[in-house]
Amino acid sequence: MKKNFILTLCFLFSTSVFYLAHGQNNNGNISVDPLVSHIDSAVNPGNDFFLFANSRWFKQNPIPASEPYNGIFQLIQDTINAQIHNICVSSAAITHAVKGSNKQKIGDFFFSGMDSVTLNNKGISGLKADFKAIDAIRDINGVAKEASYIHSISGSPLFSFWITQDDRISSKNAIFIGQGGLSLPNRDYYFDTDDRAVMIREKFTDYLTHMFAIMGYNQVQSKQAASRLMKLETALAKSSRKPEDTRDPLKNYNKISFASLCK
Repeated sequence: MKKNFILTLCFLFSTSVFYLAHGQNNNGNISVDPLVSHIDSAVNPGNDFFLFANSRWFKQNPIPASEPYNGIFQLIQDTINAQIHNICVSSAAITHAVKGSNKQKIGDFFFSGMDSVTLNNKGISGLKADFKAIDAIRDINGVAKEASYIHSISGSPLFSFWITQDDRISSKNAIFIGQGGLSLPNRDYYFDTDDRAVMIREKFTDYLTHMFAIMGYNQVQSKQAASRLMKLETALAKSSRKPEDTRDPLKNYNKISFASLCK
């Protein structure tokens, strides 16, 4: 009985694979199922089913040297980026676009960011008022005020802040606040001791030094400021949860009232 069951199961499996691999299309022609075409029979599915099912696809679609990963979502994103770029370039090329039209606004906005000659001539002059406001901070209230201002115009200092669907009440939106304030991708970059992590921290510190020099600091001041900022971010990283600890949706859901948040 058991032997017959196993034989029947094997027959059904092999038959289903055959029809998946050699199914007919609407025209009655034999077609190859894309999923089956990615199977690498050289890999034992009992040892690594993922590679068994996908290895041929990865061999046919290697990760570009310039990218950290590859896949269908990257292909979609690249396609979208190319379409947006085309819209921007074509809009900027219109010399007599109707004032106030979408093409005029898109074209002008794109050109303003790509006009490197004008941007280089202006330097950091457009940021001086912001630097002055930061230099005027004297206490924690000043930090909170400036952080809220930056949240309102561009970045997300100290923490991330967004509005989206409530994880437990799909009919409502909720305000979400998450850990943040790090320039490097996550806390591990600040504490890993392998050669690559050490190199990244060194390069990041060099980058900070260069940024402070652009802001007008001399060489000594730039290095000191970069070192202090690295210490600050390392302290923030130490208090941050590890990436793997943020994957639990139940632990991430800590709903509180606005009054409790302020407290």
